[in-house]
Amino acid sequence: MQRCRRRGTVFHCSSTAVYRPTGATPAREEDPLGDHHGSPLPTYSIGKVVTEGVARSGARAFGFPTVIARLGVPYGSVWGWPTRQLEDIAAGRPLVVHSTDPMLFSPIHERDIVDQLGCAGRPRRRPDHGGEPGRGRGRPDAGVGVR
Repeated sequence: MQRCRRRGTVFHCSSTAVYRPTGATPAREEDPLGDHHGSPLPTYSIGKVVTEGVARSGARAFGFPTVIARLGVPYGSVWGWPTRQLEDIAAGRPLVVHSTDPMLFSPIHERDIVDQLGCAGRPRRRPDHGGEPGRGRGRPDAGVGVR
């Protein structure tokens, strides 16, 4: 955020996975945070909670607008939860689901996210932060981050 502070605004793509599981009741912004994906992805939810805190701290420290969007299931043509589940099915692996919490999805494609931000036509790049090979991480066409 410090390096990009002259850009004016930060969009941080978080996740509804930051909320404590609520069963079939849709989460609301004021609901308590928790470890929603603890079983299949042990650090995912907590990592999202932490990065939201970093985004809020950076916004205060550098004094510019920051949007934290808690998206349901963002995905692209080669990455995301739907792709991961299809890969598991194709490989004959079982799908891991919550035994007491239904998996309610609200998928949104990366192109729709960028279009809604008014960034259509701008170059997109997602930096590689040690992502798994074959999951789309680090590929120039695989992300939502806008330069």
